[in-house]
Amino acid sequence: MDANHTGQLQQDHIGWASSRRAVSVVVACVVLLSLVMTGCSPYQLQGRIVEGKTPQVLVVNANDKRLSAEPLEGASIELTLDPSSISPQRLGKVVSDENGDFVMPVDAMGAGSFQEYDLGILITAPKHRNIWQTLKLPSAKKRLLVIMATGSAGPPPPQDILKESLQLKDRFMAQ
Repeated sequence: MDANHTGQLQQDHIGWASSRRAVSVVVACVVLLSLVMTGCSPYQLQGRIVEGKTPQVLVVNANDKRLSAEPLEGASIELTLDPSSISPQRLGKVVSDENGDFVMPVDAMGAGSFQEYDLGILITAPKHRNIWQTLKLPSAKKRLLVIMATGSAGPPPPQDILKESLQLKDRFMAQ
């Protein structure tokens, strides 16, 4: 074997190794991208409002028998992410349908999977007692079961102290 032939074999081996490495990098990038895309898919908080004697908010499995209790249509659900933080994120308001069901998209990194968030939930319905509760945002496999009791509305939920302070500042600065 002459030196030219040996040099050509070494170049072929180097070329093959670098193209194999390039394919590995491409495959790794595709896998990483697919993980990121599925990991960032929108999380939706799902739940059901039902009638009951004791008002409460529970995190349950999707097949929990209590989800089949008498549904409450028209209940208003307001959600706040990290309600006690300096910058709570208001997620919005939804109304339960004729089956008592509600769905609220939660656009927060890792919500429902690997990131733990506190969730402030206010549920109101005509002729029912209000419920205000803070709990951990459930995983995507779980459901919120809200049991509402008939009665007067009850006390309002805790207020946003920072927002109130800024409003007071604006009011006093205007004088």
